[in-house]
Amino acid sequence: MNIVPRLRLGDFSPALALLLSACLGCSGSDEESASGSATSTGTGTSETSTSTGQTSTGETSTGQTSTGETSTGETSSGTDTDANSGIYDDYIKAKAEAICEYSVGCGIAFSLETCVHGWVLIEQSLRTGLSESIDHGSVIFDPEQAEECLDFIRNGACTHAFFANYDDDLTCTSVFSGDRENGAPCTVQQHCSSGVCEWEMCESQCCEGVCVPSAAIGESCASTACASGATCYDNGVENLCIEIASLGEGALCSWYDECSGELVCVGEACTVPPSKGEPCLDSVLCSFTSSCDPETNICVANKGVGESCDPELGLYESLCAGDLHCDYDTLVCTAPAPAGSLCKYFWGCDESSYCDNGLCALLVELGEPCENESCASGYCDEATWTCVEVGTCLI
Repeated sequence: MNIVPRLRLGDFSPALALLLSACLGCSGSDEESASGSATSTGTGTSETSTSTGQTSTGETSTGQTSTGETSTGETSSGTDTDANSGIYDDYIKAKAEAICEYSVGCGIAFSLETCVHGWVLIEQSLRTGLSESIDHGSVIFDPEQAEECLDFIRNGACTHAFFANYDDDLTCTSVFSGDRENGAPCTVQQHCSSGVCEWEMCESQCCEGVCVPSAAIGESCASTACASGATCYDNGVENLCIEIASLGEGALCSWYDECSGELVCVGEACTVPPSKGEPCLDSVLCSFTSSCDPETNICVANKGVGESCDPELGLYESLCAGDLHCDYDTLVCTAPAPAGSLCKYFWGCDESSYCDNGLCALLVELGEPCENESCASGYCDEATWTCVEVGTCLI
């Protein structure tokens, strides 16, 4: 069956949506993931995808499952798959809190309370299948490395480069590891010692892949993904792996993860964006902690709860902080609301509800009819359009 994740990048609120697109990547035949480590080739209904470090947003629902038997309770060895799920869930929450501490400190989110829920969903979507693999013993979770990753995030620089690349830094990619050699079957990239699981997209819930070598810094990435800490860079002549966030001002670029420090990639060149109070053309051209006011074309700080906004200006231009949304009724920046409240974007509703045609509605329980993002379980079966628990594909 085809499983559709509830999370959609297009539903995020204005101030954070652009930053999320840098961090998570965009779908498209010619674009890389934000980490620069996911590539796809092929035509028709069959594609070959390679991933390392983190999953691109277009692959979370189908790219990490296997062609083997589907299990929902016990692994093939008889181990209870819920045995260690609490450890993983605790890490996901702690990481969301660390990201939100960083985001609030940098001024791109308004408060921890309104920020954490959305980031938990983001982390769960990016890590589909990891909890089951940890329970199964095919992926090792390192709690000490996890603490290092959390500290690394909390203390990160308030720059485009850090936000786009923290999850691809070795400090965080080393939290999960596997020991499968090249040629071994895999369902998530963390199964592989190389960090790269290559698979063909299929219509089944379970699409088995194979571990393949990764490319080191300085090596070609034309046919494989770069190792953790590196991104695939097109220098105009060939595709080579370079260190993430290593390009200086004026260097040729194509994505956020290539430029260093506060630089952003604009017009295929790493560029210093304007700061608060300086003229701008659009939100891409402002510093990390500010946005471009479309009415004045001046970079301004993101707005907090109760500050006036105009939702008609568009997704990126209402200027509310990333964990808020511009309320269509009150025309002020507003925190996520409970069922029955007006909404427009995913962040408009609290953790118990979703935005259904402009109104927050309670999440749908298992077995009930659903739309893509309406299930409490996070997954809607496209074949039956009912909410389901996702079966675990183990190999």
